[in-house]
Amino acid sequence: MRGAHSVADCAVARIVRVGGQRIVFGEVVRPTVFGDAPPLPYGRRRFASRPPDAG
Repeated sequence: MRGAHSVADCAVARIVRVGGQRIVFGEVVRPTVFGDAPPLPYGRRRFASRPPDAG
């Protein structure tokens, strides 16, 4: 994937039916990290950056 920091190959671990919907839970079976760019965390509806020493 061009421009991606990392990708994760996943396997379906569980499927849960909720009303008329299905929730699919995955299990990471092979993570791949490209280069050494820091990740871009996302939470609470916003992107953030980690301090350099927050390894």
